[in-house]
Amino acid sequence: MTHLPEKRMSSAEFVEFLAQTDIDPKLLERFGGYVVEIEYTAPYYSAMAVNVLVAIRNHADTLLFWITGSGGGYDVTEWDTFAPDVACLLKSRCPQIPEESFFPIAPDFAAEIIAPGDWENPKRYLSERMKAYTTAQVRLLWLVYPQRQEIEIYAHGAYLKTATLEDILDGGDVLPGFTLAAKMIFE
Repeated sequence: MTHLPEKRMSSAEFVEFLAQTDIDPKLLERFGGYVVEIEYTAPYYSAMAVNVLVAIRNHADTLLFWITGSGGGYDVTEWDTFAPDVACLLKSRCPQIPEESFFPIAPDFAAEIIAPGDWENPKRYLSERMKAYTTAQVRLLWLVYPQRQEIEIYAHGAYLKTATLEDILDGGDVLPGFTLAAKMIFE
């Protein structure tokens, strides 16, 4: 593991740190203002994210949304910068896509593929991440659990339900009319 700064950083300080470090920026996020290193996951998990991204991309009006994969960072809260596996942000909330930093606000939709080896303490990681997404009132959040083949669904920071392979997911008020068979994520 690489040596990371121990001081709490604002988003601007984090961007400056990323410009000066030799660490791949795709491997870093900010939790509570502290830089944390994330690990690459197996292609199996990335493929699930692509399944969600492609389905949304095929449905959503790209004139209305920015759609990003795991390389798109968002300042979810003042002290948290994440790169969700898949995210959508209304262009009306952020008309310009940042070229050299992060989106300055939380996405409207985020999907996170929960891989078991992502973190040393997955429960703490997930708890901190959920706290940030809840604080930001992300309009729609899917937590995809490959081992359980379930998707936890949250809307506006509140738990809605857990979907299984037999369920049809929908885009709620974020992606009206969008549906996706849950089993398609895992194929």
